Amino acid sequence: MLVFAAALALASLAPAQSAQARYAIRLVNFPPFVSAGAIAGVDNRGEMAGTGIEAGNSYPDCVYFDGALLLDLTSNSGNFCHFSAMNSRGVAVGQYYDFSAYLNYAVLYTHRKLTFINKLVDSFLQFNDEGWAVGNLSGNGFAVYDVGTRSIVYELYDPRGQCAMSYPYGINDVGIVFGYDQCDNQQVRYETVSGGTFTYFEPPAGYAVSTNGSATVFNNLGQIALSKVGSGHAFLWLPSGNSPPLDLGALAEDPSGTYTVGALNDRMAAGVTSGGYAWVWTRHDGIRNLATLLPPNSYGPLEPQALDAQGDLGCASAVDPEYWFFLRLVR
Repeated sequence: MLVFAAALALASLAPAQSAQARYAIRLVNFPPFVSAGAIAGVDNRGEMAGTGIEAGNSYPDCVYFDGALLLDLTSNSGNFCHFSAMNSRGVAVGQYYDFSAYLNYAVLYTHRKLTFINKLVDSFLQFNDEGWAVGNLSGNGFAVYDVGTRSIVYELYDPRGQCAMSYPYGINDVGIVFGYDQCDNQQVRYETVSGGTFTYFEPPAGYAVSTNGSATVFNNLGQIALSKVGSGHAFLWLPSGNSPPLDLGALAEDPSGTYTVGALNDRMAAGVTSGGYAWVWTRHDGIRNLATLLPPNSYGPLEPQALDAQGDLGCASAVDPEYWFFLRLVR
């Protein structure tokens, strides 16, 4: 394991000097010849998990920032390691592929230890605060897996229609899984699964599910992110309710851009526009340009990729592949 010192931000985690700043920013500096990959999760201790890419190696490494040090957990292994999710306790999960043995392992990182799990599941895709992960079963299909007991809670298979979930987008802290299947004449059909019970739904007419490839499109309230035909705005919608989708609005700087949700919790959403503007949204304040909420002379355009329950953000640089950023919400 290689350990790298991470440079702290020019602005510390103390509230910024500017009265307009709502986030303090911490810089996570990747070492030379390692590019910053996608962020899988962030927690309010400033910890972040994700991937890094070493120069000359096309396969990612599992990397973890513990609030002070950036840890490259699989440096120079020559194999594939990818963290796909991290919960608020700082536990990260993902996948490791050993090219020499042609084997997949689900991986779990906790208490500064990377554990390879080679039974029942061969990768973890999503993870919640209760210690339940959505895993890819060794052989076929997906299941909810308890990482504490190392056991399958239930398979994501509906015996009523003899159909399995084709892909899970997320599992929230209530234990509800959101995803889709293609069993009905190969048409995409969305569903939530709770306790093994499937509930099927379709978005309202004219809307589409915003599948960002991660759990960020689904929160503990059961809301999912939508897009609308003919509109570039992002929307939130509760499938189990009767309310219409909630329009998150648009920035004055990019009124006609397309808005992508990159992170979502129960109170906030964040993302980027097609014009390159990072934004955050709350029900109280509406949508705001993230750049106006940062200290002056920050680090250029950012891309929000992870959000914890308190509103702290994990962001990638939109222009420089050497950095991650931890944005502490100033109370």
